[in-house]
Amino acid sequence: MRFRLAALALAAAGLAAPATAAEPAADLTKYLPDGANVYVHVNVQQFLAAPVIRKAIPMAVDKYSEALMNVVNLVKALDPNAANISNDQVQQAIDALKKPQTIANAFDAAKDAVTDVVVGGVQGSEDQFLVVIKCNEAVTPEMVKGLSALVGGNPQVQLKSYDKGGKTIYEITLPQQPVPMYAVLPKAGVLCIGGSKDVVEKAAKGAGSGLAGVTKTLAAERKKTDFLFVAMAGKGDDENTPVSAWARLVLDKDITGEMMAKFKSAAKAATEAKEANEGIAHAVETIKSALGPQGKDVAAALDKAKAVATGDTVTGKLSIPGTVVEKLLSKDK
Repeated sequence: MRFRLAALALAAAGLAAPATAAEPAADLTKYLPDGANVYVHVNVQQFLAAPVIRKAIPMAVDKYSEALMNVVNLVKALDPNAANISNDQVQQAIDALKKPQTIANAFDAAKDAVTDVVVGGVQGSEDQFLVVIKCNEAVTPEMVKGLSALVGGNPQVQLKSYDKGGKTIYEITLPQQPVPMYAVLPKAGVLCIGGSKDVVEKAAKGAGSGLAGVTKTLAAERKKTDFLFVAMAGKGDDENTPVSAWARLVLDKDITGEMMAKFKSAAKAATEAKEANEGIAHAVETIKSALGPQGKDVAAALDKAKAVATGDTVTGKLSIPGTVVEKLLSKDK
C-alpha cells in the first residue's frame, strides 16, 4: 500500500529515540477515519516478549549462518561501501545473534520504542485509511520537524508542510508514488500516516468517531495478549464478503490463533469453510514437499487447524507448539 514506506520511516524514528518508558497504549481508534470498518492492531511488545520468537531467532541465525554470510558477500560485491566491512566483522555479528541473550537484550531495549501499530480504513475507499503508530514519547513534533529538514534535503522525496489547528501536517511524495501521503503527530509518541489530507487533519484533532458500530463491537474482542488482531464488517451488499469477522494470532511459548466469520447464509458459510480447509490441505502438502521430514510436525499442526461451519458462521483455531518451531529450526545432525 502507499503508506508502507512512510510508516516504516516513522517507525524507525521511534526506534531511534532513547528507550525511556512509554505510557501504555491509549485508545488509538479515536484517530481512525470516521466509520472505519476494517481494523488491524499489531502489539509490537507482545512480539518482542514472546518466548517462541526469542528462541526462534538465534536458532534460525545459527542454522542459516552460512547462507547469511553468502548474502552479505553478494551485497559487498554490489555495494563499494559495504566492501569495507571485513568478513571477520560480519562473522562476529552473526555469532552474536546466535546467542539468545543478545536477542533478549536487544528486544528488552526496544520494547518501549514502538509499542503498537493500528491500521483502520473504509472498504472501497482507497484514501480513507490511517496508520497509527504508538511509539516512544521522545518522538515529539519538534523532533519530527528536525527530521523533516533532513528528509527534505533528499531530491527524490518531495516534502511539504503546513499548519492546521496548531498541528503541523506533512505532505510526502515518494519516487514511483506520485500520489502524496500525509502525516501528523497529534501528540508526542503518536504518529499518524494517511492517504488523504482530510483523514490526517481529522486525526490531528484526535476526536474522530473512529470505528463504525459493528467494527467497534468486534474490536472489543481483542485481548491484550494478542500479537495480531484483525476485525472487519462487510457493507452488506456483497455476497462474497463476511457480514462480520475477526481473527487473532498470539505469540507466547506456542503460536496460537483463532478466527470467526459470519456470512449472509449457512450455504455461503459452508462453502467458505470447505475452501478454507482445501487451502489448509494444500499448505500442508506444500510444507511437506518443501521441508521434508523436518516439516512434518508443522504440517501435522496445521492439518489440525480445520475451519468449521455452524449455521452462517465459520470458526477455526490454530496451534503450533513452540517445540515444533524449535525442531524445525534445529541444525541438521
